[in-house]
Amino acid sequence: MSRLFGSPAPVLAPVEPGPVPPPDPEEPGTPQLVTLTPDQFQAMLRPRGTPTPRTLSIPRVGGCNSTGAWTGRGSAGDATTPTSDMCYREFQAEHKNFQQMGPIQKFCKAGLKGQDTFTFCLNHEPDTDRCIPTLDALSEMLTEGGMEGVFRVVKQDGSILDLLTHPGQLTTVLINTWITDLLQNGVHDGNGARHPVCAYDKHNLGLSGEAVLNTCSEALKTFIKRQFLSTPNSFTGPQVLQAVLLKVYQSSFSRVRVLTDKLEGLDLTTFPGENMTLLYEAAMLLVTEIQMCCRGENQVPDLTTKALSGLTTATDT
Repeated sequence: MSRLFGSPAPVLAPVEPGPVPPPDPEEPGTPQLVTLTPDQFQAMLRPRGTPTPRTLSIPRVGGCNSTGAWTGRGSAGDATTPTSDMCYREFQAEHKNFQQMGPIQKFCKAGLKGQDTFTFCLNHEPDTDRCIPTLDALSEMLTEGGMEGVFRVVKQDGSILDLLTHPGQLTTVLINTWITDLLQNGVHDGNGARHPVCAYDKHNLGLSGEAVLNTCSEALKTFIKRQFLSTPNSFTGPQVLQAVLLKVYQSSFSRVRVLTDKLEGLDLTTFPGENMTLLYEAAMLLVTEIQMCCRGENQVPDLTTKALSGLTTATDT
């Protein structure tokens, strides 16, 4: 029998069971199912913390609010609310500086570009007689962009000369002194001291220079650019404005005399229906230009009396 079936199978000794190995750890990146309560889910959606507000410097002319720093005298002239969103120069949220500053700078540099009605022109070009209306429109645009502060010269006694409304008083000495105050010495505070130099003033000087240049015709723009080739650092709003006005508009005593004679010669009977509103509008245009031409306050004639002289011609009917 043993030959038929071979040798008997060996008997193996029993094996003691060993410790069960731990399960393999999950591979990195394996998604795990997490169950959140409604409160936990809402808490996850809430911001983890309020970002710390940035410390922005307060402009010499302008203010700061929760949105950012803005320049200009403000919508009410009291530096409490910006005239428009185009007055902002820096934002509390840093990402807005990249998103918003591009459109703001584009607006400020554009001036009155594209508005054919208001353009500074050379004497041989059309619309050369629209210098004063163009200057008025430019003044409004500069205010809308918060740049008017660099055109308001602050003298040592604290008095202010607005170059946009009294360009006849523009002189090279006045402009150079004002630019030096803005960029180096600090602006007078009217009490014997000076304000710290404001970085926003420097920014607005550059923006306004582009704004004035872009309000010029192409021919005049080329002429003005050539003037500043050797002194690019002088390319500021007030200095470009002076260069433009010297080329396109010469204020003089004789010019003031002509304008005052026109004002005194206004005749109510020459207006349709002896319309007082039309007389007033014509008078105000002349008064504005006379004030712009005068080189000093003591040179401004008695404009009220001269304007009212036109009423003496009214009929009694």
